[in-house]
This record gives sequence, C-alpha cells and structure tokens, in this order.
Amino acid sequence: MLDRLALIPAFLGISAICMATTARPTPNPAVDTLIRDGVALFDAGDLAGARLKLEAALAMEPANITALFELSYTHMAAKSLDPCLMTTAAGLALDSPMQAGFFVMRGSCLSDGGRLDEAIRTFRQGLDGAPRDPMLNYN
Repeated sequence: MLDRLALIPAFLGISAICMATTARPTPNPAVDTLIRDGVALFDAGDLAGARLKLEAALAMEPANITALFELSYTHMAAKSLDPCLMTTAAGLALDSPMQAGFFVMRGSCLSDGGRLDEAIRTFRQGLDGAPRDPMLNYN
C-alpha cells in the first residue's frame, strides 16, 4: 500500500510546472535563490535551515506562491501544525493555480495533527473548486 506522502514528490513536480507558468510582476533573483536554497536544504533533511531560507524569501516577497507552498510543505514535514495552517491560509488567500495544492497541504496538516473532521472538510472544500484534482481525490 502506498504511503500518502509517497505521492507528494510527483504532486510537487506537477506543481512546479504550474508555478512556472504563473508570471510574477518583476522576478527577483534573490528571492528565487533563497527558494532554491530552501528546497535544497529540505531535500538534504535540514528542515530548520529550509524554513529560514523560505521565510527570508517571504520577507522579501510576501505573496510569493512558490515560497508559501514550499514553506507549508516544510512545516508539514516537520509536523508543525500551527505554522502549516498559517502558511496554507496565506496561500489560499492568493488567487493562484496552486489553490488545490494548498487545500491538499492544509488537509494533510490537519490530518497529521489528528483533526480529522477538519481535514475532511478541507479536502471537500478543495474539491468544490477543483473536482478533478488527483491529490484532492486521493485524500
């Protein structure tokens, strides 16, 4: 049986394609570098280091959807429920093609935190806006 988290790397690959097509008003190379460094630290298992890099990116560009998503994922991996809920709320407040991804992340954080009824409501809310999203349907 597949572990639910085993599907997240595939989802992130698809998400990266979606995010790459979302134009930012003015690209900021410093922010992009911080995000890449944060992802590299995450991949190396340094969740605290990843969090610091991603928070620095968000300090420079608070509405950066990629940084918000990666920070949410970092908080989920660290089992940090409240920070995960805060970053997913920020991501959901933005109009982006990542809405379904933020619902998946938020629902997963709630589920991991034992708040199953809220998790189910969150997944259902996500399905209302993206009924064919494979990760929302999987969860």
